[in-house]
Amino acid sequence: MSQLSKTLERQGTRKIGHDSIKSLNQDSNAQLSESISSSQHLMEQHVAFLKWYISFLGSELRPTASYQRHIAALKALAILLQSGLDRTIPQAYLSKIAQEDVNWPLTILVVQPLLFRTLFDLSMDPFDDVRSAAVLVLKMTASALVVGQHTQTVDCRPNSVMVSVIHSSSSQRASGGNRQSQQESSILNLVAILSRAQKIMHGTGRADHADGVARLYEILDEVCAGGTTEAREGERLAGVWWSSRTSIVDRILSDLEKGLLLAKNNLRLAVAGAPIHGHLAALRYGDPPTADLI
Repeated sequence: MSQLSKTLERQGTRKIGHDSIKSLNQDSNAQLSESISSSQHLMEQHVAFLKWYISFLGSELRPTASYQRHIAALKALAILLQSGLDRTIPQAYLSKIAQEDVNWPLTILVVQPLLFRTLFDLSMDPFDDVRSAAVLVLKMTASALVVGQHTQTVDCRPNSVMVSVIHSSSSQRASGGNRQSQQESSILNLVAILSRAQKIMHGTGRADHADGVARLYEILDEVCAGGTTEAREGERLAGVWWSSRTSIVDRILSDLEKGLLLAKNNLRLAVAGAPIHGHLAALRYGDPPTADLI
């Protein structure tokens, strides 16, 4: 009898132990599931806030907003781009901390497609620091214009040098041929924007418009530098002037010479319809070999 009671006691103890372990495992799994759910919810809240903040900054760049709103929003956008949150931004533009220590668990498109339209307009803003900040943001996102992340369509309405941009998901990456076609389309649209800006500059003769034209040349220089070798070679064979940085400089110098020749023959007409300070500023803003000419 005593042996039987001991056996039953051992079996009961073993069963209680198994039940306790099973209960602990269930509690642990429940806690883990709750922790994961809580982390996901927290991440969703962070993402929702970032998207709202980016949308808010975009609304602060509306044409009717004040100078203070424009410059504050542009600087905030530049900080977000330099933080590494948007993985389409080249490594060279990231801050030192973002290059070394920060590793975002997500990526968000900071410059939303429709925002390109506003940024190109701000590149001809009356305030110099607003123009500089807008062009900096455009330069940081220029690589996206040549790798197929965005496709552009030009808005050719009067008094507008804007573009509207349609974002294509990074999961739908183009093949080699399509990507080259998108690069060529991107540069063609930038050339059209530049042409429209030059007409505005010639019509107004304003210094801010001339500076805006020069900065658009700077963006075109950046985009051409980021294009593929195949695309640049195809443009060179086609005889287009934006096929390389050197050919862009040649185009600027050619326009400059035309303006000087017109001024020599008719100074009044040249001052009214062919200002040259935009072309001079374009040489100043350019990277080598452009900058070496100054």
